[in-house]
Amino acid sequence: MAYTGIDLNIPVADVDSVIGTAANKFDSIRLYRAASRGGTYSLLATITLVSGDTVYTYSDASGATSSWYKVTFFNSITSNETSLTETEPFPAARDILTLKELRQKIVKRLAGKVLTPISFTAQSTVVTALIDTAADSEWYEGWHLYRPDATTSADYDRRVSAYTPATGALSHGGSAYNDTVITAEQVEICPLDIDYDLLLELVNDGLLDTRWLYRLELGMTSGQMQYALPNFVEGEEYIKQIWRRFGGTAGSYIWKPIEMNGGFARVHGSNFKCTLDVDPSIGENEVIAIEVWRPGEILDGETDFTAVQRLWAEAAAMVSVIEYVADQQVIRHQESAIAGLLPKWKERKRMASRKYGPTPIARIQPLSRISGLPDV
Repeated sequence: MAYTGIDLNIPVADVDSVIGTAANKFDSIRLYRAASRGGTYSLLATITLVSGDTVYTYSDASGATSSWYKVTFFNSITSNETSLTETEPFPAARDILTLKELRQKIVKRLAGKVLTPISFTAQSTVVTALIDTAADSEWYEGWHLYRPDATTSADYDRRVSAYTPATGALSHGGSAYNDTVITAEQVEICPLDIDYDLLLELVNDGLLDTRWLYRLELGMTSGQMQYALPNFVEGEEYIKQIWRRFGGTAGSYIWKPIEMNGGFARVHGSNFKCTLDVDPSIGENEVIAIEVWRPGEILDGETDFTAVQRLWAEAAAMVSVIEYVADQQVIRHQESAIAGLLPKWKERKRMASRKYGPTPIARIQPLSRISGLPDV
């Protein structure tokens, strides 16, 4: 029987600042599940934290795409646990993209296709979806034919040399395929002259070169005046706002800028080594939230997933690809229609970054010592 459950990846970006068995530390996370966002959440599993391990996996065999989850921190020695009612739920069908999904979106946006082949030979692949006896036999000539699921990287990229409308065959003029066995794979065809490896590089360049608004929550310790910040905080100039939480019970909290009603906090340092200075009068387990412009991270493999909302990732990658194509056309002293897409995608990137950036009830938040919010 095919596996029909839900495979979860649970990031804990600041694990080394959380892990421990002391009164204000935690040694595990607890995963809860409900049938709906506002439903009753039942304990599903307890997962031990490991120093340096920032992503934890769990296979929920009885989960469904309609399931919702919550994650809390738990101390097995003291039985202390962060509040389940204050934890932001996340759906099984999370709004993130893998490298494969992101690349395929880019290919489709560039008028390419993602196809399922029925056979391979040394010099061609056959795709029934391309059967069209009225089509121009030269239509796909010169397109790049990506095969990222092949067993050897030497097969990843070929250039289409001929198209046979009657059979849906795409032939290539490159070296013969090493792997001609049909497996559960897809091929991608792209009309632009971008090598497969370069396309991946451009996608990652787009992610790295753009900043997205991120919310970092920190639980305070009474009398402590300095807190080391995670290394994604690049410098004090990347801090947009610092908030302080007021109110004593879930549902009655209000967030205010730190300067309001007394208190102060500031970030200093640079080169990813930053420290938060806070007013020593801030009490035990009070919560400070920092809005920070965070750099994207590269995606290393097909199943590696972004930590940000899909529209931002798609827009950032598209801008990088279109800028490259437009620059190449300028070098060739030609005017390309695709250059006109650049302003559109830059605007979309800007809007996506703002739309999905944090407010006092942000969607994108890391696990924190107090609220236990997942970085999804």
